[in-house]
Amino acid sequence: MKPISLNNQFFSLKQLFSIVLTVITLFSYGQKNHKINQSFLLLDGEKALFLINEAEQENELSNLLLLKKAFSYLLLADERYLSIVQQFNDDSFEPQSEAYFLYHYIMSVHLMQSNKKSSEFAHYIFKTLKCIKTSSELPAYATRKEFNCYNNLSYIFHQTGDDKTSEKYLKLAYDKAVEFNDSLNISLTSNNLGIIFKNQGKYNQAFFRYQESLSISRALGDDVGIIKALNNLGILQETANNDQANYSYSLYKKAQEIAEENDLNNINSPMPNLKEGKFELALSQYQSKLLTALETSDLTRAKSAVLGIANCYDSLEMYKDSKEAYQLYLTFENELQQELINEKTKEIESRYQLFEKETKINQLEKDKELQLAKERENSLTFWLIIIFISLTLIISLLLFQKRLLTATIKQEQTENQLLRSQMNPHFIFNTLSVIQSLIQTEKYDKAVTSIGKFAKLNRNILNHSKQKLIPLREEIEGLADYLDLQCMRFSDQITYNFKTSNLNLDLIKIPPNLIQPLIENSIKHGILPSTNKGEINISFNSDEKTLICVVQDNGIGYLNSKQLNTNESNRESFGISILKGRLSFLEKTYKQETSFQIEELTQNGHAIGTKAVLTLPIIKEHA
Repeated sequence: MKPISLNNQFFSLKQLFSIVLTVITLFSYGQKNHKINQSFLLLDGEKALFLINEAEQENELSNLLLLKKAFSYLLLADERYLSIVQQFNDDSFEPQSEAYFLYHYIMSVHLMQSNKKSSEFAHYIFKTLKCIKTSSELPAYATRKEFNCYNNLSYIFHQTGDDKTSEKYLKLAYDKAVEFNDSLNISLTSNNLGIIFKNQGKYNQAFFRYQESLSISRALGDDVGIIKALNNLGILQETANNDQANYSYSLYKKAQEIAEENDLNNINSPMPNLKEGKFELALSQYQSKLLTALETSDLTRAKSAVLGIANCYDSLEMYKDSKEAYQLYLTFENELQQELINEKTKEIESRYQLFEKETKINQLEKDKELQLAKERENSLTFWLIIIFISLTLIISLLLFQKRLLTATIKQEQTENQLLRSQMNPHFIFNTLSVIQSLIQTEKYDKAVTSIGKFAKLNRNILNHSKQKLIPLREEIEGLADYLDLQCMRFSDQITYNFKTSNLNLDLIKIPPNLIQPLIENSIKHGILPSTNKGEINISFNSDEKTLICVVQDNGIGYLNSKQLNTNESNRESFGISILKGRLSFLEKTYKQETSFQIEELTQNGHAIGTKAVLTLPIIKEHA
């Protein structure tokens, strides 16, 4: 057994201690980094800076920690952030990393606050947005800055006069504020949307947004938000409604009262004084407002202040000063317009240069494609012509067939509607004849009953007038009503019976009033000439594909009836002719055969009645 070396044992213990110390350090750094990120989420730059300084004493600052230190300075409005970010550039960090996000976000805010060209800081904003959208490793404080990016983009386009694009990004910012449940920023974006809608002349939408901002600010106890919303509502009142009731004054005054109670600055503080006739005080406030605007190079606010000064001078009858103030107002207006024109011109020039490059590249690609196309053109032309002629012939043939089929269907539908329109008056005429007979024979009770049934029949006819098919049950009910009327007419000398052989009467469909002419013929030509009490049996049977309807009576028989009606022997019954026309339409529509037969029933060589057999296709579809 070899002796254990003390030096080797000491070295192993030293390694183990180093590893443990490294793990503890990393764990401690991870906890501290989490606390720093939480401070950023709460916008607590002071606490974040304290934690970063602690980490700096324990370890050398990494580039990420340096940028977090710059971000802390930015939150504290300490310009030392600039010396840190100037150490890096666009290519210093991996895209989608937290350091990449911090660098581009800090630069975008810095350039915007420095009133640099919009194209310069828009570059950094778009890169920040891309990082937020594509990275899955950013902490919560970074992803929450998506709201700020959209809000800043909206500001850029508003400053250049492009309120349409500004509105687009402001709505995205509003959606993010709602997603993050950030009431303060919901109020802020609502107020800004109101300003854009007011500039666009969308006064109702502007009013809704200002009211939303005011309600949220009051719920949060945000006096600054309340003052802004009240002032903007006052401006909207003057712009949209000409302030007929002087309502804007009460809004401005309320905003000023809140500002004075809480020692806050009110951008529209001169307005109440101007409305109350305190022109000298309002003039002093407008002059102070002008100085502040000039210090911050804010030409828009400077223009507004100068216009207020001009109004004060005008009210004080200091017309020379008023004229000079108006001239200064026009100067600011021209400068703003010129800035906008210059910005737009540079943007157009930049786009044009890019367009020229893309045009040259596209032209080279087109020339190459054109050369290849010419090489194939000779071989393809012939086949293209053949295909074109073939397609033209096929399409023409299809269109012709379609038109022919459409015309045929329309003609058949017209014929069927004509037959039905002839059937309904024919049926009503026969029914009225029954009622007339009852009244003439002074059977008034039966006449009243028959009128009720007649009304029901008319209603059914009206309901069925636009239906191609009705359930078999409704057809049977209509036939029963018709037979009841005939029974009343002939003093119950006629009886009838229906048999349906367990059919599903609601599922099977037939054309309305199809069977009534058969019953009418049984009564008119079979039963009435007979001395026996009339009996009519109507039965319905079916196999898999057909419905068989049989109407059988005990009258004088089909041949005897023809002999009695010698004047009509060569002319078919009107109802039967209509029936046959409708059967023909059914065959064309459903591509199934139908049949109609009349048989004479005999016994010992004598006629004992007539049987009419109607065969129809089973139709189970909706009309």
